[in-house]
Amino acid sequence: MSIKGYAFLFSGILAVLLTWGCARPEQRASKHLEQGRKYLEAKDYARALLELRNAAQLRPADPEPYYQMALVLLATHDMKSALACLRKALDLDPKHVPAQLKMAELMAYNREPKVVRKAGEQLKGLLGAPGVGADGLNLLAITEWRLGRSGQAEEHLKQALAQFPAHLQSAVTLASLYLSRKETDLAEQVLQDAVRQAPRDTAPLMALGRFYVLVNRLPEAEQQFRKAWKMQPSNAEALLDLANTALQRGDQAAAGESLGHLSRLPDTRYRSLHAIFLFQNGRQMEAIGELERLAQSDPKDRQVRSLLVSALVVSGRASEAEQLLNAALAKNRRDTEALLQRAALLIRVRNYAPAQADLTQILHDQPSRGEAHYLMSRIHHAQREPLLERQELEAALRVNPSLLACRIQLAQRLVASKRPRAALDLLNAAPREQVDTMPVLIERNWALLAAHNRAEARRGIEYGLQAARLPELLLQQAVLSLESKEYAAARHVLEEALTASPEDPRILEALAGSYQLERKPAEGIARLRRHAEQYPTSAAAQSTLARWLFESRRYAEARAAFLAAMAAGADAERMELRLVEIDLAEGNRDAAKRRLLALLEKAPSAEALLTLGNIEESLGNRSAAIESYRRALAIDPGCVPAMNNLAYLLVDHAGQPDEALQYARQSMEQAPDNYDVEDTIGWAYYHKGLYPTAVRYLERAVAKSPKIVSRYHLGLAYAAAGNRRRAEQVLRAALKAAPSIREAELARQALYQMQNPTQ
Repeated sequence: MSIKGYAFLFSGILAVLLTWGCARPEQRASKHLEQGRKYLEAKDYARALLELRNAAQLRPADPEPYYQMALVLLATHDMKSALACLRKALDLDPKHVPAQLKMAELMAYNREPKVVRKAGEQLKGLLGAPGVGADGLNLLAITEWRLGRSGQAEEHLKQALAQFPAHLQSAVTLASLYLSRKETDLAEQVLQDAVRQAPRDTAPLMALGRFYVLVNRLPEAEQQFRKAWKMQPSNAEALLDLANTALQRGDQAAAGESLGHLSRLPDTRYRSLHAIFLFQNGRQMEAIGELERLAQSDPKDRQVRSLLVSALVVSGRASEAEQLLNAALAKNRRDTEALLQRAALLIRVRNYAPAQADLTQILHDQPSRGEAHYLMSRIHHAQREPLLERQELEAALRVNPSLLACRIQLAQRLVASKRPRAALDLLNAAPREQVDTMPVLIERNWALLAAHNRAEARRGIEYGLQAARLPELLLQQAVLSLESKEYAAARHVLEEALTASPEDPRILEALAGSYQLERKPAEGIARLRRHAEQYPTSAAAQSTLARWLFESRRYAEARAAFLAAMAAGADAERMELRLVEIDLAEGNRDAAKRRLLALLEKAPSAEALLTLGNIEESLGNRSAAIESYRRALAIDPGCVPAMNNLAYLLVDHAGQPDEALQYARQSMEQAPDNYDVEDTIGWAYYHKGLYPTAVRYLERAVAKSPKIVSRYHLGLAYAAAGNRRRAEQVLRAALKAAPSIREAELARQALYQMQNPTQ
């Protein structure tokens, strides 16, 4: 470019900069606000939020940027921040109608009747204000309906349609109201009127078609969807509904045809749906072929690549999937989607270190990537690090509240750690569109059962069963019946659940447990045996039967059942360990040790090494036991029993109380209610000469534990701390209960010294 050209370019840039610099903040704020609205419409939420924040900074007294930010935050399921923005908008202008309407809408769908009632009162005050119109009447009707006043709701909706005949949302709400009262003809009439009011609009056709789906008039539904598609060939929703209607009719060919049309639309969101349909219908090779063609035609389409990777993994071609991801990462090391999928693939094969490295890189670049936090939580779960797991789950939900699987998993962990109230709070805080979904309902029922809120749990279970008699809900109903000692009723629903899900071990356990609670254990085992005979290739059926036989000390039968489970595909290592337990129960420790050593040659595992350590300890080989526990912890650093056993032997055998305390404290972090750990910590402090501290831990252990050893330890700690009366009381009671164990001799010596202090 010539010097003259550069001068011209520079002068142009300078002019732009001067114009921008001289532009008033008011003008710049308007530009940011308009751009924010455009990004919101395009669903580019990150940029929309940035523009709107700029507008709010330049125009701090204007409620509109805050209202628009609330819309963005609601679209990203950040309810808490959205409410804060709406409140800010209304603080700046209490008469801002759109913000008032949106706040009333959120209140109208609240679970608390008093909040819904307040929303209705606010809406009544808004009626007649400019910009309220049919939307306000429709929302007011929803509040009345939710408060059980369907007659008043109907009047408001009729009023809305009389004033605004083409307001589709009011028509849909009125049709839904009629449908809830089983007034199907009236519902149909309302939607047909909506179609006549807007003959060139596809939305009323779609609403009428969906009504016909709800009342199972599928040919008429298909007719409406087809009209909408012919009227607007780019209407993706019409094609989706056509495909779903065809699937409900069992017409796979018609469904595939509609999805084929959908995949050819310009919108890339739908281009892979036909391949997914093929895959779900057992045509895996065709699906993978179509995804490969799509990936080749547009190598930048990460959604298609992700689907291709998933399809390869499910089809047993994980190595090809990994090669595909490695190739993508060789081109772009910061390809987040490829890193996420590779991490998930590595977690699947228990290769945690490189998976953690990939996730650490993602979170370094994108700390708000919820999926990465969720995958990191799975690594911590596998490595038995519950505190770190929970931290990652909480972080995932903080940055992405819509991660339903993450919310469910965290609720399960809270229930397991005896915090059902916290689990309920977590589930109740789910985004509005998730609160009434079946996964949340089911998990909420479990939390209510754990909190002993049987009345509300019963209502939730009955509500769910009205929608679908799912095995999980039937199991929950059985739990309620068992708690009420209604054993026959429990078995009735468990049998229904088992028919639907014959390999669910929880259902089998509950069924056998119902007989156990009724003091008919033999009948329970007989029922499990019949099920195992009916499903001879079910690993779950065989292993559940084996466990119950083992618990009943029918060792020969249990051995045969564990071998049958192994033949049916159960985890061979786990079954071998169960066979080791049978050897030990039969008093054959040498056979158990030989089986374990053979197993460890093939596949070293923490559980096998823990069992070997227990055997060595029982044989008096305490140094060998220490070595086994150390090897177990090298494989699984979070194995609490290995940590505690090692800590105890380091105190009691190796004379290393300081190292023992390190392991024992780690154990307590992961199992704060484990009385064995408290006993170990107390015994370590005893050996360090810190007797008052030892007494504190040992008292807690004895309060929780039935073990005589802990009582011996507490008595010895009392003696060393100078509390002779308590020492004699505890030690004599322990000697009376178990006079022959190794600690008894220490007790006798302590009692002798207390009685003869000068010797």
